[in-house]
Amino acid sequence: MTARTRPKPNRMARISAVVQIALWVVIVIIAFFMQVVPFLLVLTMLNLAVGITSGTALILVPVAAFAMLSFACWIATRRTRNLLPEPLPQRTYIPPTGKNAPPLTVHQRLIPLLQRWRHRGF
Repeated sequence: MTARTRPKPNRMARISAVVQIALWVVIVIIAFFMQVVPFLLVLTMLNLAVGITSGTALILVPVAAFAMLSFACWIATRRTRNLLPEPLPQRTYIPPTGKNAPPLTVHQRLIPLLQRWRHRGF
């Protein structure tokens, strides 16, 4: 194909994809602030009630709180991964093979997750 006969990419589809990604980023940022800002306000009021008025301490206390929360989540995730048994193979699951195999269904994609959490009661 020459440059003249080559089909042009659909600009509206690309613009739509960019707008959709931008909207998702904005939604995630707004959701983050809606969750975090009240927590930071409570921490600030707690600091002021205890008598901490230093600007540095008002910054360090939320940073330390988030660090402790992140560390606790990391430790819990690590322990959960180490303590859970390996997933059992599904008796009725036959993975599709070959190039012309049909795409995986939602159930087939969720099988590893369902096997992983089988002892949790979900």
